[in-house]
Amino acid sequence: MGKEAYMLDIVLNKSYSSNIILESLLEFGFKITQTNSKNEVYFEKKYNEGFLEMLTRNSMNEISIIKIRIAKPNSIEIIEKLKEFLLHLNELYTIEYIKDYETKKKLSLNNFDDLKEIFKCSKQDFDKWYPGIKFPIRCNDVFKTYKGMHPEEYE
Repeated sequence: MGKEAYMLDIVLNKSYSSNIILESLLEFGFKITQTNSKNEVYFEKKYNEGFLEMLTRNSMNEISIIKIRIAKPNSIEIIEKLKEFLLHLNELYTIEYIKDYETKKKLSLNNFDDLKEIFKCSKQDFDKWYPGIKFPIRCNDVFKTYKGMHPEEYE
């Protein structure tokens, strides 16, 4: 995980039952893509604009942070889908703040313009170095796709 992923933590105001959070994500249309022995559950939801990928870590049957990543080649409009999801999530579980890994800032749920602008700049910077990757795309597929588009660079 690195340059290709825009990452956020959704920090809830308290810990909630992991079963309730997991059920809510499934109700929102997310699909489980992987589980492991560390009590981690990976989810994704595909939109025309891109994928929202999530990770939850079950600690003592509770969850207080939901990790989100978005592949940078995805459309800037994926942030609108993220906004819809987070506003709905906030109706059920209070979101304390959003932690942006790139700027290392706490972002407000009330100002998605900041989040959209940060993602836009990050995407533009990534696209300078790795142009032409089509979306929707998952983070794990970004460099595989790019290498397939430019095999001469990876011989």
